Amino acid sequence: MEFCCSLLVLVGVLLLLAHVGCPLLVWTVVVGGWLAFIGAPTVVWVPLASIAVVFNIPALRRVCVSNYILSFANRIKLFPVMSQTERTALEAGTVWVDKDLFSGKPDLAKLLAEPYDLELPSDVQAFRDGPVEEVCRMVDDWE
Repeated sequence: MEFCCSLLVLVGVLLLLAHVGCPLLVWTVVVGGWLAFIGAPTVVWVPLASIAVVFNIPALRRVCVSNYILSFANRIKLFPVMSQTERTALEAGTVWVDKDLFSGKPDLAKLLAEPYDLELPSDVQAFRDGPVEEVCRMVDDWE
């Protein structure tokens, strides 16, 4: 009965850690503490401790786990191929003020301080002054 109650407490604590978004090291400490609390034998501690070491050290995790998973995923074509449009967008540079605008919390002082080029290129200005003005004169808002 005591083991079942402690297991339920562990599950509740793990759900709380997941909800809060705690790092893996916190999860490792909580599970290790629970194993110590229930008096787990060495047969359980050794494999779990070695797994915890591999997963909690990023460089070791990259060499021992991540590289194999990514190479397997590439072999079975798990990831979609990047289109030329996506590649061009990624190589285009920065996101400029778009990041602030689409974040939902734009910094208006930063946006207003940004140097904007208000001069249109000559070909665009000529198009605007010529054909666009002519079409605007031909249109009657009331008809």
